[in-house]
Amino acid sequence: MASMEKSILPQDLTGVHIHFVGIKGTGMAALVEILSARKALITGSDVSERFYTDEILEKLGIKALAFSEKNITEKTQLVIYSSAYSPEKNPDLAQAKKLGIPLLLYSEALGEISRTAYSCGICGVHGKTTTTGLVGTMLKELDLPSQVLAGSIISSFGNSCTMTSQEFSNSNSTKK
Repeated sequence: MASMEKSILPQDLTGVHIHFVGIKGTGMAALVEILSARKALITGSDVSERFYTDEILEKLGIKALAFSEKNITEKTQLVIYSSAYSPEKNPDLAQAKKLGIPLLLYSEALGEISRTAYSCGICGVHGKTTTTGLVGTMLKELDLPSQVLAGSIISSFGNSCTMTSQEFSNSNSTKK
C-alpha cells in the first residue's frame, strides 16, 4: 500500500490487517474492540507491564507484543498509534513509515469511524466515562442501533469498554 498523507479507514474492514502501537491504552483497547467486531485482523504492541486492558485484549484473542520493527510486515495495511509514541522513536512506527504503510493517530482513527455515522461526544472535566456509560445503557435498553466507546470498562456493557447494539451490528447503519 502506498504512503498516503491522509489515510481513510475502509468501510469494510473484513480481513484488513491493522497494527496498534500502544494497544493497551484505554481508548486504544476500546477501538480494538470496535474494529475487531468489524472483522479487522488486529495485532498490537505495548510495554510489558500488565494493565486492566490486557483482559479485554485476551477476550479478543490478542496478546500485546513488545515494540519491534518485526511487528510490521508487508501484510500490515494500516497502523493506528497512541500520541504517546512517535515515528521517530518507536521501532514499529519507524518500520511502518519505511515501508510506506499509512499511519493514523488514535484521534484520527476515531474521526474516521465517526465520520461514517451520526456521532456525538461527551466531554468535560469529571464524569465523562460515567455519563457515557449511562447514555450507552439507555441506548441499549431502548434498542436503538448504536455503538458506544467509553473511557473504561462499563459493567452494563458486559465488562467491556464498548457497546454495540445487535441492530447496529446487523444493519448498514454506519452509512449516513
